[in-house]
Amino acid sequence: MQVSSTPKVTNSKQHSFSGRHMLASYYECDEVAVTDADLCLKALRDAAAASGVTVVSENVHRFPNGAITAILLLAESHASIHTYPEHRSCFIDFFTCGAGNIETFDSILKTALKPTHSEINIVERGGDKTSQVSTNDGVKET
Repeated sequence: MQVSSTPKVTNSKQHSFSGRHMLASYYECDEVAVTDADLCLKALRDAAAASGVTVVSENVHRFPNGAITAILLLAESHASIHTYPEHRSCFIDFFTCGAGNIETFDSILKTALKPTHSEINIVERGGDKTSQVSTNDGVKET
């Protein structure tokens, strides 16, 4: 297990036990993007920075078939991508228990990965209740 010590993140205030969790499926992505580990990691970093979260550590794994798993450990929680090049698709996971604009995160990743369509679930966790909002291609379902 690797323990990161940079950047230094302080947590001097009490936080509520709540967070937002985006679970996304991107379909028919750019076929080069879903096999390019550097591009996927850069897209995660760019999305994290634009959404206002702090990256503490990162890791990437390349699979023999070209698939990629990349993860960012955030001061606020985590972000990850798991690609399936044989389907030109990927799963995205972004959980934040503090700062972090989920919609901005999603938008930046879509610009980099270029899916033709997506399914997004945003789960409000902790606090008094847990609720879920589902969208397809940015259109809220009822």
